[in-house]
Amino acid sequence: MNSKWLGLLMLFLVGCGGGCKENKSAQQPMTQSEIEQSLIDMHRQNVASEDSRILDFIESKGWKTKETDTGLRYEFIERGGEELIRSGDAVLADYRIQLLDGTLCYSSDEKGELKFIVGMADLASGIHEGVKLMGKGDKCRMVLPARLGYGLSGDQDKIPGNAALWIEMHIKDVLK
Repeated sequence: MNSKWLGLLMLFLVGCGGGCKENKSAQQPMTQSEIEQSLIDMHRQNVASEDSRILDFIESKGWKTKETDTGLRYEFIERGGEELIRSGDAVLADYRIQLLDGTLCYSSDEKGELKFIVGMADLASGIHEGVKLMGKGDKCRMVLPARLGYGLSGDQDKIPGNAALWIEMHIKDVLK
């Protein structure tokens, strides 16, 4: 091997040595707190991105919604009764549950009226929260971020994972 090739090989090895060292340190496993912080940061980015999509959706509809501390957005279409629904009340409602792109997932037209006990039924937490803002006769539209809907996994049927939902609900009766 002549000295020219030997020199290039040495240059390559020296260059790789520095590069390999950097790559080696970049491949060190993350600590538990680094993993947790990374997950928190990713969650914050997901929430911010979803909030932006929801706000764009609401703006495109021209709605004037209010927002709860949890991120539920709602707007009354009609007001009925003055007494608010509470946890433990049995409710009879007409409803439509849609994705933000307009895809209809479920409705009372298809499945019949929804009868459930507030705070106890196997429904999205955002539905329970929204219903407790309503009274008998109220009609309301709600937009639930995925975290108040069916989360990362969806409902394993018509609602995909990580989907924000648009819900219209009419409380037909409250059974105390």
